[in-house]
Amino acid sequence: MKRDEKNQQSKLKIINAALEEFGQNDYFTASTNNICKNNGISKGLLFHYFGSKDEIFMVCVRACFDELSIYVEEHIPIDVGTVEEMLGIYMECRMEFFEKYPYYKKIFHTAVYNTPDHLAEEIEQARKKLHKVNELFLIKLLESFKLKENVKKSEIISVIIDFGNFLLSKHRLKDNDEEFMKEPIEEFIQMMKMLFYGIIQE
Repeated sequence: MKRDEKNQQSKLKIINAALEEFGQNDYFTASTNNICKNNGISKGLLFHYFGSKDEIFMVCVRACFDELSIYVEEHIPIDVGTVEEMLGIYMECRMEFFEKYPYYKKIFHTAVYNTPDHLAEEIEQARKKLHKVNELFLIKLLESFKLKENVKKSEIISVIIDFGNFLLSKHRLKDNDEEFMKEPIEEFIQMMKMLFYGIIQE
């Protein structure tokens, strides 16, 4: 086996082990000791490729945001259904991603809702691609309607995204069952219907 290939395999093993550790424990309770002990990885090898716990955590965070961005781009149709249906698809898509990749659910919530203060700026930078994907979808959705003159698209988009994130946080402690999917989606659609009835010009 070539040296470069062996290095890549070693790094991938460490990253997968870190995804498991940070996917089960938040940043503050996760440890490099567990990453090594539970996966047969020496500390010397881990710190050869990743200089600190912060660095390996941020690799996991970037992977989470990047994979979620790709998933949303690939699974949300742009010109199908009513506004309620489209918002439901948007919310359901995010929920489905975390059901499919359960380790990312914990990493996402740690990064967004239990952010280590010293990593806040770096995490926000890592979220930019996801912000852009969400904004493009919501801009396209809002273009279908004539809004009242005093309503700014940027403010509405911010409200929608923040409320979607709030619901993910609210339901984060539930097990991976049907209610985890059903309740936040229904709540999201009802709240967005109330919002849109207040902004769409008749």
